[in-house]
Amino acid sequence: MSASPGRFEPAHLCRRCCPACDGQELQALAVLVRDGEPPATEGHGITYFHRVIVRCAACGTAFLERRDHDCFQLDEVWDQLEWYVLAPADAVRLAEVLASCPAPLDPGCACEVHAALRDSAGKLPRSGWESALEAEAHIHPARLESGPGGLRIVR
Repeated sequence: MSASPGRFEPAHLCRRCCPACDGQELQALAVLVRDGEPPATEGHGITYFHRVIVRCAACGTAFLERRDHDCFQLDEVWDQLEWYVLAPADAVRLAEVLASCPAPLDPGCACEVHAALRDSAGKLPRSGWESALEAEAHIHPARLESGPGGLRIVR
């Protein structure tokens, strides 16, 4: 079964379990950015990227997955990934704030919540991948911070 073109599906996540407890019941809280179609789906070109916040039903931890996919790069890992992990208390706070968003799973949403989270997600530091086996090195603690323009994710 393939995903609907243009729509985020949980199968598009690269990380299928919680980095805190290995729980596998993940719920998308917000899709901040999404461009292109993911690999192995109809319409996939060369690149795909997303910034998605998910929450673990087992422990309440949330994390932002940053996925930058480029299958044209023959000398690099195709999926450059980072995960920014929020403690359960921050996940609750984030869910409360996202309740005011009219379309949390729409990356095109222009509400203030989406704009602030999207902006902060774009500023989070990342590191390059040397091999496909180094995922654990790309899991980072993060937290929510209130500031000018709204709620932000910071390291």
